[in-house]
Amino acid sequence: MREQKSIGRLLAHLHRQGSIYLQRHLSTWGVGSGSHRLILMLFHGEGVSQRELARELHLDKAAVARMIKKLSQAGYIRKEVDPEDRRASKIHLTEDGRELVPQIRKVLNGWSNVLTGGFSPREQEEVLGLLERMSINAAGFIEKKNKNTSSSPAE
Repeated sequence: MREQKSIGRLLAHLHRQGSIYLQRHLSTWGVGSGSHRLILMLFHGEGVSQRELARELHLDKAAVARMIKKLSQAGYIRKEVDPEDRRASKIHLTEDGRELVPQIRKVLNGWSNVLTGGFSPREQEEVLGLLERMSINAAGFIEKKNKNTSSSPAE
C-alpha cells in the first residue's frame, strides 16, 4: 500500500538525507551536520554570545554549548570574555575556522545541486520561492501559537 503524499513527510525525508550528506562530507574536518551553521553565522558576524547563537540557530543553549566545545577543541572557534559582562563570553572564529568556510560552502552547494538535479533555472527559482513561503508560514504559525496557546493546529 502506497502512503499518501505529505509535505511534512517529504520535508522530513529531505532533512534526514541532507543530514547524512553533510555528515559524510563535513566529517573530514571534524564538523557535524549542524555545526556548519554556527561556523557560517560567526563568519558573517563574529563576537556573538552563546545565547545569541542559540536564538539565531533555533537551538537550546545546551546544544550550542556542545557545539562550541567541540568546535573549540577542533581549533575552529575561540571564546573570549565579554568586556561588558565578564560572566559572559563572545565567540569568534579562528583562522582555521575562517579557512573552513569555503569548504563548507562547497559542500552545501553540492547538496543543492543534488536536490535540484535536472531542474531548469526557472524550476529552481520556483522551488526556492515556495520553500521560503512555507518557512515564513511555519514561523508565523509558531509565533502566533506562542502568543496564543489556545489556537487549533488547523488554523
